[in-house]
Amino acid sequence: YILTKNAGIAVPEFQMIDKGDKPEAGALTYPVFVKPARSGSSFGLTKVNGTEELNAAIEAAGQYDGKILIEQAISGCEVGCAVMGNEDDLIVGEVDQIRLSHGIFRIHQENEPEKGSENAM
Repeated sequence: YILTKNAGIAVPEFQMIDKGDKPEAGALTYPVFVKPARSGSSFGLTKVNGTEELNAAIEAAGQYDGKILIEQAISGCEVGCAVMGNEDDLIVGEVDQIRLSHGIFRIHQENEPEKGSENAM
């Protein structure tokens, strides 16, 4: 988010905290997503609708990473684009829109994997 924001691209409001720390009180506008900062897919991801759910979500994210990202939920469509390589040798995939069957992007469905997210384009 920091790189994206510095490049002038709009990003949701967010906070980065360390495992065991508390977010800035009153700085969150719900709903928010709480997730491990350096984890892929949907591991440790929780949608939080109010302060009473926040601590459990932070604890869940902390099982996957010592840094936790709390981001304001925004309306819109989910898109993805894979980038592989480094500096002078980048391969950029096509941009695709993701159909959200559960309201959030989940590659790994614990129950009923056939009803997970799918590519809509």
